[in-house]
Amino acid sequence: MEKLLLHSLQIVARGVQIHVIMELQAPMLHHREKGLTLIEILVVIAIMSLLIGVLLPNLLDVRKKSRDDRRKADLKAVAESLELYKINQLRPYYPTSGLPAPGQPITDPTSGVVYMKQSPKDPLYGVNPTVYFYRIAYPTSGDFTNYYIGGCLENSSDAEGKTSLPAGVSWSNCPTPNLWYYRTNP
Repeated sequence: MEKLLLHSLQIVARGVQIHVIMELQAPMLHHREKGLTLIEILVVIAIMSLLIGVLLPNLLDVRKKSRDDRRKADLKAVAESLELYKINQLRPYYPTSGLPAPGQPITDPTSGVVYMKQSPKDPLYGVNPTVYFYRIAYPTSGDFTNYYIGGCLENSSDAEGKTSLPAGVSWSNCPTPNLWYYRTNP
């Protein structure tokens, strides 16, 4: 922006005062090219680094929480299909074998009835082939009316996560933070 110098001039003629303001353009003392100085660039980089440092961990936690929510919803859907299986049996038992491979249907091996078109995959199945686990609670006693179904959680602050499994249940270890989510029959 150019600076203007204002000069006032008084003219007295025939008893009338006239004020005249003259505008003179000041010579440009500092000529600045468009652009940012090094200090300005460093300040912007510092602010962006702080924002990234604060926001990135929160975004990663949100993604972990959403994957854990998906796992819980998947396990609830599998539990519902197991209940349908139990209802259709002459003796109300749950399946004695484990879950099929991810993507395969959950069916009754004797009647062929499909209870779930595809067994769910863990949200990180391509990266971490952790699958959901199913086990009859007391198979040695012949009691097939109780089960455990579960999977690994990523979010270490999940209130529903457990660090240990029920007695007699052994599944492969979860990756860090070794946090389990499991449910039993209703």
